[in-house]
Amino acid sequence: MLARVSHLSASCIHLRGSHHLSKRPPGCVLSRASVRTPLISVKTCCTAERSGEQAAAVLSPSTVARNPKVVELMSAAEGCLRFINYAWTQYHAVEEASRRLSAVGFQKLSEKQEWKLKPGGRYYFTRNLSTIVAFAVGAKYQPGNGLHMIGAHTDSPCLKLKPVSKSIKSGYLTVNVETYGGGLWHTWFDRDLSVAGRVLVKQGGQLQHKLVKIEKPIMRIPMLAIHLNRDILSKGFELNKQTHLVPVLASAVQKAANKPAAPSSNGSHVEADGQNKRQKVDGAGDAADLAPKTAKFEEKHHSSLLQLVADQLKCSVTDIVDFELNVCDTQDGVIGGIDDEFLFTGRLDNLGMSYCSLAALLDCYPTEAHLAEESAVKAIALFDHEEVGSASAQGKTCFP
Repeated sequence: MLARVSHLSASCIHLRGSHHLSKRPPGCVLSRASVRTPLISVKTCCTAERSGEQAAAVLSPSTVARNPKVVELMSAAEGCLRFINYAWTQYHAVEEASRRLSAVGFQKLSEKQEWKLKPGGRYYFTRNLSTIVAFAVGAKYQPGNGLHMIGAHTDSPCLKLKPVSKSIKSGYLTVNVETYGGGLWHTWFDRDLSVAGRVLVKQGGQLQHKLVKIEKPIMRIPMLAIHLNRDILSKGFELNKQTHLVPVLASAVQKAANKPAAPSSNGSHVEADGQNKRQKVDGAGDAADLAPKTAKFEEKHHSSLLQLVADQLKCSVTDIVDFELNVCDTQDGVIGGIDDEFLFTGRLDNLGMSYCSLAALLDCYPTEAHLAEESAVKAIALFDHEEVGSASAQGKTCFP
């Protein structure tokens, strides 16, 4: 398995250039996403033993048509992209990994129950829906033979909605967010943004965790026009995360025109998205959070956002107990470059290695029969919270 992982890693996540390339700003075609993203080469294995014109032509259409190695590499790259494009959050990454493991017969374990493992068995378990560990026990395994493991992480630097996300700024409905991990935050401006994550829903008297992904662009963090910010050319962009990273959801005027006023919990009349009628629509400076921290959950977030999430989950707004939502770029990753040799995508840190690890395990042991001659345990561990120190229950430091 380790050899297979080395092969997949080289073909899918060979680093080129700076390790700190970011998601491409307007006009740049070489990088993407504010997650310390490396540039990727998918022809590395094919060119490792070639040079000059042979290497440059390795991905020409005629070469691809007759070279099984190139076809295999392109297939691996496309598989990596499908995984990353689906996995907007760590929860979606674990969901997709679980689906692929279950599809080929890996048995799901529960940490609340006693495990009854056997040689030749294939297993996996999840924690917090954001960490997953999968392993295959060799049919010839004996205690002391050892365990071979590859580690990666499912989380990536992003923006997350704050517990009280509802606010109004200069006559616009805005969303309070906080930074997560070590992102290059200036690259988040002028992106088609949306939200995805995990929602806690109460239905039928029971609490359920459901995943949500709003694929429609619903937010944007606008960059100030150059006419109003001439100093940016001489002084550079001096980012203030608290005041600049404020996604715009809608105009307050539009919301006020389309939605009637509704009584708030204290009896006063408040606009449906939280704007008091007595407050000027155009706003006087930056308004503070419109909902007190003691307010009900539905008062802490814009009603239109909650309704969109509820519609996606086919539940009512009052069924939503809480959520953890990431702000995500809606643009899919693609294979690019004149020779189709690069992956232009975000969240490569570290979904690139997460995919390679998962693919290696599945390729090596697609059935229990493939473990007949194996004498060790082969495992992958895809942890959450690596970007913030790993010191949570689902982080790598809390695993024995």
